[in-house]
Amino acid sequence: MRIPVFKMLSAAAILAISVPAAAQVPNPRGEIALNLGAGFSMAQGGIIQRQAWAAGPLAGAAIENSLALANRPALFLGAWYTNFFSGALGIQAGFGYLKSPLEARADFSRGQAGVPMRRLAADPDPSEATAVPFFAALAVGWRGKRTGLVFIAGPAVILHSLLAETRAGTLLPGAAAPAAYSITASLPDQTWVAFGGVLGLALDLMIGPRTALTFDVRYVYSPAKKFAWAFSPETAAGLDDPAARADFDAAAAKAAAAAAPGMTIDPSFLQLSMGIKFRLGSF
Repeated sequence: MRIPVFKMLSAAAILAISVPAAAQVPNPRGEIALNLGAGFSMAQGGIIQRQAWAAGPLAGAAIENSLALANRPALFLGAWYTNFFSGALGIQAGFGYLKSPLEARADFSRGQAGVPMRRLAADPDPSEATAVPFFAALAVGWRGKRTGLVFIAGPAVILHSLLAETRAGTLLPGAAAPAAYSITASLPDQTWVAFGGVLGLALDLMIGPRTALTFDVRYVYSPAKKFAWAFSPETAAGLDDPAARADFDAAAAKAAAAAAPGMTIDPSFLQLSMGIKFRLGSF
C-alpha cells in the first residue's frame, strides 16, 4: 500500500506556517500528547522459494512458492512531548507501539517440462509484525483561538520484530509420478533495530484553556529488510491427495532452503490516531 503522505503533510505544513499572525494566540512552551489509533503496515509479499530438478525421479519438474500479505488495521499507541523554543519552532520527542497482524496467503505453483505451472492455494496462517519507534523531530506549530496545527519531521530509531509462518508446497517422488505435498515455511522470530524517520501532522481542537483533542497522522519510515525462509523436516500432507502422507526429510528441507532467494519486506507504517493534548506554560 503506497500513500502520498509526504505531499499531503508538506502541503499542510506550508498552510500552517503561512496563516496570518493576527489569527494566532500565545503559543505554549510545551505540549504532552497521549494518542490511540490505528496503524497500517506497508509490508508486502514476494517469492518464498523457486525450485527445479534437473535429474533424478523429479527431473524436469519445477515449483514456486509465493506469499501475499493482507495488511489489517492494528492498534497504535503513542505518547510524545513537544518543547517550543520560540513561538512556533520546537522539538518533539516520543515513542509509539504498533503490533500488526499480517494475514499470510501462500500460493504454490507446479509444472513439468513442457507443462504450464498450475497454482494451488495453500491455507492462510497468521503472522505478525511489531514496531516500536522512538523519535526526536523538528516541530513547527501554529495556534488559533480554537484550533492548532503541528508539523513534525525528523529521525527515528525503530525496534522491530517479525514472526511469520505459512504453508508452502513441494514435490516428492510418487509411485507413478511426482506428487505435491504441503510443508511449513517459516521466518523464525526476527528482531532488529533500524534507523529511519518520521513525518507527521496534528490538528488540535481546543476543549479547554490548556486541553485539546488532537488528531494525528504520521508516516514512520524504516528501511526494507531481507529475510531467509526456513524449512524443517516433517511428515508432509498431500495436496493432490489430502489423505496422502510422505517424509519430507532433512535432505529435502536443506534443498528447499537453498532454493529460497530471500524475501524483502518493507516494515514502514502509516499511523492515524486521536488523543488528548495538554499545554504547559506560554510565551
